[in-house]
Amino acid sequence: MAKKKGQNEEERKSVFDRVKDVAEATIPGAAGTGKVLEKVFGKDEEEAVVIAESRETDAPATTTTRSKSTTASKTKSTGRAKSTQDDRQAKLDERALNLEHRENDLNRREAALERRERELAAREQAVAEKEQTLQSKEASLTQRESEVAAREQSANEPRTYRVESGDTLGKIAQKFYGDAAQWPRIFEANRDIIANPDLIVDGWVIRIPR
Repeated sequence: MAKKKGQNEEERKSVFDRVKDVAEATIPGAAGTGKVLEKVFGKDEEEAVVIAESRETDAPATTTTRSKSTTASKTKSTGRAKSTQDDRQAKLDERALNLEHRENDLNRREAALERRERELAAREQAVAEKEQTLQSKEASLTQRESEVAAREQSANEPRTYRVESGDTLGKIAQKFYGDAAQWPRIFEANRDIIANPDLIVDGWVIRIPR
């Protein structure tokens, strides 16, 4: 009888130790589980054994549940990280697209400005060439005007001739006009000096109309 009791005590201790190890490994706050099991064992051996065995059996399931929970947490965390990466990528794509639009707009503005500059340069060159042409023409006209004015002044000024020995109005007309019959022009211009067209005196200074 004592031997059987000793065997039972040994079995109880073995079950107790196994349950304690499993509890401390799998159940949060299981540091005090030994005291609970001692009370259980002390109250009812069979109930303690059942409880111990059931806890030992449930331990792998608890571990598996925690493993699944950890895996799900990791999966959720990975999903959030991927979502964050996708958001960052979307924002980068949007910024890149906006920069491309800005670059295209700047290129269009630059091309338009260069076109306006070319047009302005062409107009400036045309104006400069026309101005130079007008300046040359103005200088030419000024010179011609001066020449014409000089000729007009010379034309308005009467010519004079000193009568020489043997001269007649006909000879003088032939000399200046190339036609002796033009002598009346000389006579009419010098009526204050010449009274008789057939009589002119050497040394007289007479006017020759142009």
